[in-house]
Amino acid sequence: MTAQASRPGVFAVRATRNGRPRPRVTTTVNPVSSNLPFGFGPGSGGSGDPNDPLGLFAQLQQMLSWSGGPVNWNLARQLAGTTLGSASREVSAAERAAVADAVRLADHWLDEVTELPSGVRGVESWTRREWLEKTLPNW
Repeated sequence: MTAQASRPGVFAVRATRNGRPRPRVTTTVNPVSSNLPFGFGPGSGGSGDPNDPLGLFAQLQQMLSWSGGPVNWNLARQLAGTTLGSASREVSAAERAAVADAVRLADHWLDEVTELPSGVRGVESWTRREWLEKTLPNW
């Protein structure tokens, strides 16, 4: 079996059996996957190309230029929003019901094993972006 790269990211594999070549199998490989560490993937604010470090240097410059305290909250919000991307799906009715059931179950369990009164006033299910916007001020 031999493999060769015909173009970047496309590999052609030619298998042989008893000395006779088999049909060519072509597989496309995405060299930039979304599971790259440290946010170097698509949606991380850069071009998504690991060979183009300009996005990395722009983010590094933003981080190093902050002098307003130990944490640059505006940059944290911006990077978190960029990481989330624009594809934000809504919470479905089934997911909302599952969250409400989980809260009721946890409240019931805690009521049985503690003397504290229930603190549940309501249940909300948030998207990732809603969670970011509603919790970031409390960090």
